[in-house]
Amino acid sequence: MHSHLCLALVMLPTGLLFFLLSIAVFHPVHKEVNIKLVGESGRGTAHHVCNDEEVKAYGKVPNFLDEAPTYLDYYFFSIENPKEYLSGTNAEVVEYGPFVLRKFDVSYDISLASSRYSENPTGAIEFSSVSTVVVLDKDTQVTSTLSQDNADNSLLWSSDARTALPKMTSQLPSHISMSDKIMNLSPSYISLLGDHKSELSMVLSFTCSPNQIENIASAKEKKQCTEDELLDSSKNDCACCMQDEMFKLLTEIDGAAPAYVNCNDILDETNDTMSFFSLMATYDGGVPVKDKGDGKLNGSGETFTKTAHGQEQFNTPLIQAHSINDVMFGYPSALMGKLVPKKTIYPAFDAMIAAGDDVKITEIAAKALKGELDNTLATHIGNLAKYTSDVGKLCASTCTKTSAPDPLATSPFGWMCDGNAPERHNLDTIDDIVLGGIDCKPFSATFVTEMYCSEIANELTLDPNAIGYEACVCADGTSDWSDGGCCLAGGKYDGMDLMGTGCLYPIDGIVGPNFVGKDEAPEMGVPKVDIGNAMKAIIDRELEGSSGKFMCPAPGAWFLAFEQMNFGFTEKIEGETVFSTYYDTGNPRVLPTDALTGTLYNSTINGGDGTMGKALGWTDLNRPTVNFSPGSGKPHVQTYQVYLEDEKQTIQFDYDFFAFARLCGTDACIKASRFRQSLSAFSSSVENATTWGQGTPYDGVRSLGPLSNAPAYLHAPFYLDGDVELLSQQNNTHVDAALGNGINIYRGGRKHDEYSNAADPGAFLKSNSNYVKVDATYLAENHDHLESYFDFEPASGLTFDLHMRYGKSYSVWECDPATDSNCALGKKTGANAHCYRSVGQTDHDSLEQVQKDAYSKAGIDDFAYPCSTANVFSPHLVGGKIMPMHWHEKRMTVSAETIDSEYMDMLTNRAKVGNSMTHLFHLGLI
Repeated sequence: MHSHLCLALVMLPTGLLFFLLSIAVFHPVHKEVNIKLVGESGRGTAHHVCNDEEVKAYGKVPNFLDEAPTYLDYYFFSIENPKEYLSGTNAEVVEYGPFVLRKFDVSYDISLASSRYSENPTGAIEFSSVSTVVVLDKDTQVTSTLSQDNADNSLLWSSDARTALPKMTSQLPSHISMSDKIMNLSPSYISLLGDHKSELSMVLSFTCSPNQIENIASAKEKKQCTEDELLDSSKNDCACCMQDEMFKLLTEIDGAAPAYVNCNDILDETNDTMSFFSLMATYDGGVPVKDKGDGKLNGSGETFTKTAHGQEQFNTPLIQAHSINDVMFGYPSALMGKLVPKKTIYPAFDAMIAAGDDVKITEIAAKALKGELDNTLATHIGNLAKYTSDVGKLCASTCTKTSAPDPLATSPFGWMCDGNAPERHNLDTIDDIVLGGIDCKPFSATFVTEMYCSEIANELTLDPNAIGYEACVCADGTSDWSDGGCCLAGGKYDGMDLMGTGCLYPIDGIVGPNFVGKDEAPEMGVPKVDIGNAMKAIIDRELEGSSGKFMCPAPGAWFLAFEQMNFGFTEKIEGETVFSTYYDTGNPRVLPTDALTGTLYNSTINGGDGTMGKALGWTDLNRPTVNFSPGSGKPHVQTYQVYLEDEKQTIQFDYDFFAFARLCGTDACIKASRFRQSLSAFSSSVENATTWGQGTPYDGVRSLGPLSNAPAYLHAPFYLDGDVELLSQQNNTHVDAALGNGINIYRGGRKHDEYSNAADPGAFLKSNSNYVKVDATYLAENHDHLESYFDFEPASGLTFDLHMRYGKSYSVWECDPATDSNCALGKKTGANAHCYRSVGQTDHDSLEQVQKDAYSKAGIDDFAYPCSTANVFSPHLVGGKIMPMHWHEKRMTVSAETIDSEYMDMLTNRAKVGNSMTHLFHLGLI
């Protein structure tokens, strides 16, 4: 036994010597791999030494012919019963897709820089990046006018250097198209609700100043504002109106109505303000919440017939119908075009007046609407005047107007635009391309200003001093409203302030602006588009920020050292190294008051992008039964952080010991490592506050916090690996109400690996067996098709197969009257509210007996509140429910031919060298 021990002690150093020798022998092969991947193909790898020559190689512009293509498959959710959902029933939510994009990326302005991960003064490569996409909804010929100066790697654009890529074929299933419309919550409108604190405050802001609205809560102690005082920000000691409940109580006690306006009268669908909201919602794709014959929204018990504009449906902006094209790439909003300037410009003007400045509101508005005051305003408005004009150039041909004596000649519904802008592949100027295919109906708000301004001009011709009328002033500095209208900086029509009327506000698409447009005339019906000019447009408009990635450890760094552990980690996105992630309030739910009561938490950027792993393939040394060698397909780390640039979030991935990943050429395969998203990646943020933030009561979603102006959440598709409750959301304890107003999710019965050949499931009906309700059983059966993972070869760290799948959801802001005074103003005493009853009952119990008796005599015995900040148009909708909006898969697979031509010989030779040395090491151990 002792002799065996002595032999082992002798042989162990020998084995270690062979082990180190295997590394020494391996290094030349490793260097050859890197030279090949970086210097010749230009594809790039994270694992190389930092020197000017290889930095130059990394910055080589790809010709897009040899690179592994990256595809983005988008799936969208549509609420198929919007009116019923807004009335308090469960939403029937249906998935549509995939809508497939091809993504192209280029890095430029590359230089060596310092890194927080390295002592090496040139431990990082800093660069700018630009990307663009081509929609694969039709066969398309793609060209690139992008080239490069060989002297300094700067980017060049020239039609003489045009490169034609192989024709790209359509990958959309035949039964869907980019013009298909989906209905879902409007994040931009939810953002408005947050800015105004509630829908009620937003509607009242057209009649009263903020302080006058706040005084509603103490209307008995404050007098009613006179007509001249309303909207005057200096008149702070009067109330906008009196709550319906208090109005009825005083009427019962005093035997006569109090000298106040009942707030519910302002909420009558027939008045100008409410009619305005329904009209703007119609322009923006809003859905009906009331039809002719339904009860009115103000709880009066009367029947709705039509708005002041003759509209026999009352539409809400909360749920909107938009085409896939518009949701992906952006679209104009008429309502935001009116409300954003209104909320921003008037406070700025009041502040200037208070400071003694001699200014006129029309002058300030004109500058603001051209973006000239963005550096001084609380909210950047941008050049809405130009944006509106650009939309008009493409949409004016879709507009029609009705002439007298038709009564619609003086109604907005007689001045409508209906149609779409030309598609991008038919447009060749950048300002037009970015608007390609948009729905033109929002331009109706601009078109109708011609009607208003014409009537104003006629009135002022008859009486230059006519009360309630002021001439129109276009924000672009012209007075040419007579040819299709304009974005107005000023004007009054029968007392109605027109500032901001006709202005359109750009809503960002989830993918971003699309500048890929016409290159040359179509060939045999196949459109030709250019990605080079699109990238130039993005760079010229400074829409892409600089980034930095850690690429190179200090010379001689041991492969398990800290620096090696952070290969490829992103250090800077959009010029920033940290991002605000959430407001820490200790509350497990996202509330409108979080920014006021919480502590802002900043998260440091600290993950790779998934396209590269850690170099050198070593197994866990505590498992002696497995192959130790380089090239074994085993990584030397078991966890890997991936940073999602769009969401500014880091996701942990874990090495799957039991996956048998292979990277295969046409004749041979090599072993690979598979990393799957950690099962705890979306664990409840309440339990992981220091890492992910508060605000999510469920496992399965992560709050995006102040990164979004609305309650937004990141998650796996269908909340995979999360709480089952997310699939139904029936619990209403947070609003003190009965169960309900949740969701049911359905998807068409297609196979997950079928992209262009997915069968048409037909129209959605719950009885249609082609649609499957998503539940826990369904997710368990389809887990592998929905999770995120990537396979990489540990020798080079290069990813060969990538599937990143993530979704985004939104909630309507909650509105708890116990903690938010703005929500307390929405108290209802009729059948149009059913939440937070305990709050109302507590208030009632604290009243004097005479007041209780008066309520009883008035028949008021239900003291409830609306269920969310959408407390006027849809008071039954429960806030805080998480509604899926979309999910996408980013996929990239290196072809077998590329593996053959670029990698197979080197990687297999490297594995052979490592394996032979490891056998000697094993012998030494034995």
